Amino acid sequence: MGSLIHEEPQGQAIDSKTLEALSSKKVQVREQARQVVDQAGVDALLATVRAEGVRRAKRRKVGIGILCFYALLVIIMVATDHGKSMGSFGGMTGVLATLFAASQAQRNAAKELAKYDDVRGVGPLTEALEFQDKETTAAVEPTLVELLPRLKASDHDLLEEAHRKALTKRLLAHKNPRLSAAILKGYEQVADEAAVKAIREVAAGEHKAGADPAIRKLAAEVLPGAEAAAVRLTQYGTLLRPADASALGDRLVRPAAAGVFATDADRLVRAAEAPAGEEAKG
Repeated sequence: MGSLIHEEPQGQAIDSKTLEALSSKKVQVREQARQVVDQAGVDALLATVRAEGVRRAKRRKVGIGILCFYALLVIIMVATDHGKSMGSFGGMTGVLATLFAASQAQRNAAKELAKYDDVRGVGPLTEALEFQDKETTAAVEPTLVELLPRLKASDHDLLEEAHRKALTKRLLAHKNPRLSAAILKGYEQVADEAAVKAIREVAAGEHKAGADPAIRKLAAEVLPGAEAAAVRLTQYGTLLRPADASALGDRLVRPAAAGVFATDADRLVRAAEAPAGEEAKG
């Protein structure tokens, strides 16, 4: 886990129906599904969580489209008949809730992933905090408490911007002191600028987290490390940007070796200047 580029899980994604079967009322069906999931292992679960996340993202896009269309219809109805036909759209709420909610397969995949002591699961488990499902939250929070403090500077790519936003939200809300402490310890290694801002505020006594003396003290302790982590992350992002955007478009330049992230910007290879008095050949 110390390398810069973390390998994608090689396992094949588990079928959604198998994951849904883990919640079946039939014991035999649950046991069969359990055997399949256990045999598949953590790599397959990581691949499955990513696949389910893509499906949810697509459903959310559809939901946003429907919501926009619905809003337009509401405006038209109000303008034409003062909203007398609004009742015909009452069933739309349930449809939208389904489109935006995490599927049973996605919730089950997250709960299964939470059983593994694998730091690669930090991102997907963080995403699961946003499912608005108490059972899923209860399953993933204890694992995050164990995994977050184990993050290293080289693990920055395990968390996307959305993951950091979700963690910061949990930190400031301070509903689980152990999770708040774990988030701070993790941010000491992988914080971004937004996380640093939140840590400063907590250290200054702001938000619910800042009202907790222990968390406030911990925030002050990890702040220097978090600031350094944010600088590293910014430098890393700069290194990945193409030198000639017009030539490479939106493609990112991948580092040639794993050590780039830990390399100071002043030590990067630069074009050598010709010695004084010597003309360039050719």
